[in-house]
Amino acid sequence: MALGLRIPHAFNRQRLVRLAFARSQARGCAYESASEALITAARHPSQETFRRCVAAIESVPEGDFWLRFAAEEEEMQLQRLSSSLPKGVRLVPGLLEHVLPSEVPPTIEVVQLLPRILGAREGLSTVLSWREAARRAAQSGGAEMVAERLERRLDAVLALWFHEGFLRTTEIDTGTKAEAAKAAEAAETRCFALSFPQMAEGPALAPPLATLHAVLRDSEAEMREPQLCEAVLTGYGLEHLLLQQTKTQLREQGFKEISATVNLRGFRHWLRSSSVLTQRPHFSQEVRAILAASCGSNSSLRFTDASGDDVAFSVPEQGQRGLEVSINGADAKHVRRIKLQEDPAAVLVSLEEGAMQIDLPEEVELLKLEKLCAFGGLLTPKMRQPVLQLAFEYLFWPGEGRATHPDVDFHLSRGADFVSLHWRAEESPEALASSFGLLATFNYKQDSEQKRANDYTQNGVRTIVE
Repeated sequence: MALGLRIPHAFNRQRLVRLAFARSQARGCAYESASEALITAARHPSQETFRRCVAAIESVPEGDFWLRFAAEEEEMQLQRLSSSLPKGVRLVPGLLEHVLPSEVPPTIEVVQLLPRILGAREGLSTVLSWREAARRAAQSGGAEMVAERLERRLDAVLALWFHEGFLRTTEIDTGTKAEAAKAAEAAETRCFALSFPQMAEGPALAPPLATLHAVLRDSEAEMREPQLCEAVLTGYGLEHLLLQQTKTQLREQGFKEISATVNLRGFRHWLRSSSVLTQRPHFSQEVRAILAASCGSNSSLRFTDASGDDVAFSVPEQGQRGLEVSINGADAKHVRRIKLQEDPAAVLVSLEEGAMQIDLPEEVELLKLEKLCAFGGLLTPKMRQPVLQLAFEYLFWPGEGRATHPDVDFHLSRGADFVSLHWRAEESPEALASSFGLLATFNYKQDSEQKRANDYTQNGVRTIVE
């Protein structure tokens, strides 16, 4: 019996080893084919060689291909450069970013030509997908530095294609009145989109790269924060370019005062990563405790309320989805607003589709629930003043020189004036998770833009702080 059990076990192990070896060989063959196709495309550029190259790379697991090929490509460059140096001297890979190569690497040669040979839409989309693959490879472990250097090289090429001279902002019809419904009755909402005109196919418009909505009232216009249409477009300054071109168009249309809203994205991360909370002795002990809990707290609270219902509050994914509540095991609902009541102890909860009151039992402390709410991005009115004070410091950090917040620096350098901070202006899970839903407003006045821009260049954020 024992022998009969070992034979299939040994057989299965040998079969698994053979299968693993066969897969490894197949991956190796696919990589060699993709590598050869890329080099061929660089040496003999044509639609045929480029399409074969793209198809071959798609057949290989993206991380495997780019990590390996980038490493081999760097090794070839290092050997070429080292051959001109004294014997025994060898360059480190990091120096490749500071040396002009005698020959353009195959990857960069193909990337530079892709939009021209396959067309702007297909070519740029392919390069963006390769750049995203390099980014994921850099985060996956292994040869991270190699992948990071490849990502930076691809970024440099893409930045040339996404130059402001190639991009255009146009007004588009979104076909929805959702934004207009949020504005005042007398306001008009328009949508502006940034696009690469060469990506258009036939009579169809080029796909938008980024969009923003502008709310118009009489001679005033408010530009809402731009949104990228795809995450892979992050890092090329498209949002700022869209703002600048939209503001120019609104000026040409006769709007004298133009404002722009800024999401305080990253505010909560700043609170967690800095020692700012330990430097606020004038805050009450309770306020400090709630702020500390907002940086990391218990992620759930469950109890039976006075009516006998099972209530479960939770902050899933470390606060990235905001605060949620479930009653009697039903699907959890996103909590938009919350109000705590002391006598009798209760909590008023505002949801997407309505509101409800939950009467708290004696064993549930209001402060414990308030801390959980803060971790989920929901703050009570008593937190308004200290949080707005901290938000002001975050916007104009470090208090001198240029602002470190890129959106703030952008608006101030172009002559905008800081107007105000808005408490709980946004209620989406993302906004609550990143900034407690805070927004800042900057205002452009036509007759003082240049003066304010010069003041900021000379004095930095002191023009605002002082």
